[in-house]
Amino acid sequence: VYQIPCSCSQVYNKTTKCTIQTRIKEHERHCKLKQPEESAVAEHILKQTGHEIFFQDIE
Repeated sequence: VYQIPCSCSQVYNKTTKCTIQTRIKEHERHCKLKQPEESAVAEHILKQTGHEIFFQDIE
């Protein structure tokens, strides 16, 4: 289980079968490539302009 915080105070609580580091890189890649259909995190920041995901603060 991992948590990804956003600047809007929303936190994504997710589970993964791969390593957390791998999954985070996937989220980052989907955000960078503007692929909201691949990641709820990417969907959130691409649809909510001005929001920032704090990848460095993942627990």
